[in-house]
Amino acid sequence: MRCSQVILISLALAAGCKPAPPEAPEGLEDTARFLMREFYSDDATIGAGLTGLMQWYADEGQALDGQTPTSSDENVAADFQLQPLAASDLAVTQVSSTDRDLELAAGVMAVATLSCTWDQIEMLGGRADQDVVFEGEWAHYARTFDTDRAAYDAATTARDFPAINQAIDPLAEGFDPADTAESILWTTNPLGTSEFGVNLDYTLNINFRHGLYLVGEDERHATLTLTWQPDSTTGSGGNNSLHQNWGVDALVENADGQIVRLVVIWSDIESAATGTDLLVNLQVGRINRFAERMSELCDDPSLLPAE
Repeated sequence: MRCSQVILISLALAAGCKPAPPEAPEGLEDTARFLMREFYSDDATIGAGLTGLMQWYADEGQALDGQTPTSSDENVAADFQLQPLAASDLAVTQVSSTDRDLELAAGVMAVATLSCTWDQIEMLGGRADQDVVFEGEWAHYARTFDTDRAAYDAATTARDFPAINQAIDPLAEGFDPADTAESILWTTNPLGTSEFGVNLDYTLNINFRHGLYLVGEDERHATLTLTWQPDSTTGSGGNNSLHQNWGVDALVENADGQIVRLVVIWSDIESAATGTDLLVNLQVGRINRFAERMSELCDDPSLLPAE
């Protein structure tokens, strides 16, 4: 072996081997589950998930941007439906076991491009008064910040995000969410809704994660939210229940600086008032109303009072 080869090998060993970047998921089904499973993974893994998302959007999702199924044709509704979750898909902070079959939680997706900058999205999503932001969508809404909101907001303002170089485990002994407060915001959200024509009160745990991630070959700002419902709820009449609710909301800058938003939700709804196709229509329609409201507020911030 030549001396120069020995020197190069020695330098490589001394520097350490840089791990290969994670492989991006392919297609909507894999991408949705990847983002849920890997929510607490390192930044490179999050970037891989967002890369998969933007590739799916370019290949297929753009045709569904802002669309709602309006036909009773099951093939139309199927474009907005996802296969059920498996237990392995659930993030570690979610309920790891339930007396309800995960097959009962129907998956729905919606995608839209928002006329918002990333800073505007951060402001809207982080407010405590979501019933004011999304006027008419919530009967009531209260948010408790379980980690330091000021630290999280300061990272947005400074665009300075401490790197998460290895996966974190919120269930590990001694885990302190304050250690990643600039990057991951934990919240508890008691709320009321008349979704699907049924009045329900329940609580959602929602965690936010933001940062600058390598998406394809470009660094893009992005925000992810991970949502789960810790307890089943039943309406006052006793005939309508929301037993399970799992979801991921991904908001990532595109090349024009606007935000591509993908929402995926798995809901276990027990109601005699709706069929599968109608339920899909209602859920996708509501997600799109939220997207339209965000774009409206970004286009004219004066429409929203100060928090």
